[in-house]
Amino acid sequence: MKVGVIGLGDIAQKAYLPVLTAGPGLELHLQTRTPATLARVAATYRIPDAQCHSASTRSSARAWTPPSCTRPPPCIPRS
Repeated sequence: MKVGVIGLGDIAQKAYLPVLTAGPGLELHLQTRTPATLARVAATYRIPDAQCHSASTRSSARAWTPPSCTRPPPCIPRS
């Protein structure tokens, strides 16, 4: 499963990333405005360059499109 972490501030670095990187089966994508922070955090958690996005790489990266949402079926009251 792909998981995007937008913003790599203190909370992300101290709380979210240690938990998310410990779990198997997650493909983390990191996004931040500061290239130096991105490089440091990516190196710490061994995130490949292809999964790192900053303001300088945003224009060349393919835009993410959310999946289309469908409405759940209406509830049927029980008799």
